[in-house]
Amino acid sequence: MSALQKKVMLYAIALAYVVTFAVGIFLALLDESLTGREIASAIGLNLVASAIFATFFALIATRSQDQTVQATLRESFAAMSDQVIDRAFQANSTYLPQRTYPATTGFDPVFNRDMQQAMAGSTFYACSGPNPWYVPARLRESDNPPDQVVVRMISPAFDKAVRRRVADRRLLPRLRGVPMEEMIRDYRDSLLTALVALFDCRDICPIDVVFAEESAVTRHEICDNGVFIAWYRGPDSQTKTFPHALRFSSDALLYKTLRLDILRAREIADRVLTFRAATTETDLIAALATCTGDILDHDDIARRRSKYATEAAAFVRHLRSLN
Repeated sequence: MSALQKKVMLYAIALAYVVTFAVGIFLALLDESLTGREIASAIGLNLVASAIFATFFALIATRSQDQTVQATLRESFAAMSDQVIDRAFQANSTYLPQRTYPATTGFDPVFNRDMQQAMAGSTFYACSGPNPWYVPARLRESDNPPDQVVVRMISPAFDKAVRRRVADRRLLPRLRGVPMEEMIRDYRDSLLTALVALFDCRDICPIDVVFAEESAVTRHEICDNGVFIAWYRGPDSQTKTFPHALRFSSDALLYKTLRLDILRAREIADRVLTFRAATTETDLIAALATCTGDILDHDDIARRRSKYATEAAAFVRHLRSLN
């Protein structure tokens, strides 16, 4: 309320009091039979009545005003709480994970069920991490495989990256006491075996493999509806076979940046392995020699194909048990 409005209201109230007071005195003086005592008595009775009326009016008005104020406050708080919830939801979907998965020594049915369901409902799938060992099995066991797959991994030829990843794995109970050079040899062999297994999935969907010389402290798997991030330095991750993981929705900032990052990596990569339905083993051997420097023959391919089928069998059985 402005100052002018307050002044007008005060003038109106004062004028009403003056007019009422003057009219009352005028009406009282019209009766010449009234004495001063009678007039004073009447004024006193009216004052008492006014006081009683004012008391009841104040009680009723105060209660009514309290109810009005409470209703107004409830409406205001409801509106504010809705705004806070909306903003918290937006912040949650943009910056916070939808779900977290603890590090485990064995296959986590909750994580793998969520992962397989996300893959089945996606036309695009990307995996970026040190070793895509479980990707071929996931593709084979998917109810509805994606239309496009992009894999970014450590190249067997990147000796420093391979050694760094092996050094991170040395705390795993099953690798304690194993000589470093033996672990490096086995890990490089597993990378080549995973590549052969990916090649064997070329009949499912087109697959692009990008080699990245990176630290590989995380693994992220991207689908249309979200991203699963495994953090190798997470709680208990260094001593567990499967690291701590988080899931973010497709609305999350992290999802958008990681998806764009892996697509850009494929775009600017000097060498990309492309597996299509028409790709032959001879093409694979030539591509591996060019990209990794490893000279394989058809017998090596067959041996690695058999090795993957044997070592991934337990994971395949686990995925089938989730249905």
